[in-house]
Amino acid sequence: GAAGCAGDDEALYQTEPSSVGVAATLARLGLPLSRLKTGTPPRLDGRTIRWGDPSLTPQPSEDPPTLLSYSNALRGRPIAPGVVTCFMAHTSDETLRVVRQHAGELPEYRGDGPRYCPSIGAKVEQFPQAKHHQVWLEPEGLDTHLVYPNGISGAYPPAV
Repeated sequence: GAAGCAGDDEALYQTEPSSVGVAATLARLGLPLSRLKTGTPPRLDGRTIRWGDPSLTPQPSEDPPTLLSYSNALRGRPIAPGVVTCFMAHTSDETLRVVRQHAGELPEYRGDGPRYCPSIGAKVEQFPQAKHHQVWLEPEGLDTHLVYPNGISGAYPPAV
């Protein structure tokens, strides 16, 4: 592959804490609890990605950026000390083979609506003729090596 998973220590240090306190509070109030489907993929260690690989297509930030708030437009100073470039990649034949091989291990979920992001398993099932699927490599910030692989969510067991 083009990348490796981030080490546990770095990933734990830089990710958000779980919401067990919120769940406990809701339970004390007698509210029903259930789990949400996320299937968020592990972050990648950007130091293991071959950023110059010709199969990666750069998707640079806008210059100048389009601001979504008038209050930002009135600040008169740069938004950040720098910008990051995302890259478009694609799944490989091996990725699709693994997804198909482990399809029976995923929870059944059919989402809809504007916030629904289909898992890689759903994409492979819905578009079996596709030779590959897009994956967006999104650096998580200016001061971290963590990269979010957007487009390959799936609630696979850790061994997969």
